[in-house]
Amino acid sequence: MKPFKILSCLILLLLSGCIAKEDYQIIISSGANKAEILASKEIRRYIYLRTGELLPIIQTDAPSQIMSSIIIATKKQELLKGIYDLPSSEFQNLKEQEFILKSYTDGRQLSLFIIGGGSAGVLYGAYQFAEEIGIRFYLDGDVVPDNKQSLTLPVLNDKSSPLFELRGILPFHDFPEGPDWWNLDDYKAIIGQLSKLKMNFIG
Repeated sequence: MKPFKILSCLILLLLSGCIAKEDYQIIISSGANKAEILASKEIRRYIYLRTGELLPIIQTDAPSQIMSSIIIATKKQELLKGIYDLPSSEFQNLKEQEFILKSYTDGRQLSLFIIGGGSAGVLYGAYQFAEEIGIRFYLDGDVVPDNKQSLTLPVLNDKSSPLFELRGILPFHDFPEGPDWWNLDDYKAIIGQLSKLKMNFIG
């Protein structure tokens, strides 16, 4: 009886290894600008930190398939013109700092569009997605949960618009050790966090 149980377990293990794993990818336009490229790399980095999976970044304006994909673009990119499942009315009126996170499903698989009205918007959208998978951003750095999670795309249908055109920090405080004590690296570290917090000003 024991050998039979061992054999059964081995067969189950072999079968589980044969089940096809869903392969996710990140898609950006072949003519992606610097903000779109940065957004794609940041999303890949935070997905890796949360799941341990490193997704490929595909640059194309004619993807063979968009399911199980994260599509990142500003609203005027050629990439979006060939995707008829997403009406242009969803994104064509986005302003520079606005973005949408929009899920699409064919009934079996899911894709996610991160579309910004401009360079700032697409970056803000990327960092919003990172928050959706559990990352938290603060001026003094990022917080990544210790526990890994399996990679699944969240179902989202969000549009974000800033309440104020200019948002940021004034690095002048009356603390014993404030910005007056910062060196260049301190300033770079703070400035590097601003876009993650959807800020665009330091003065």
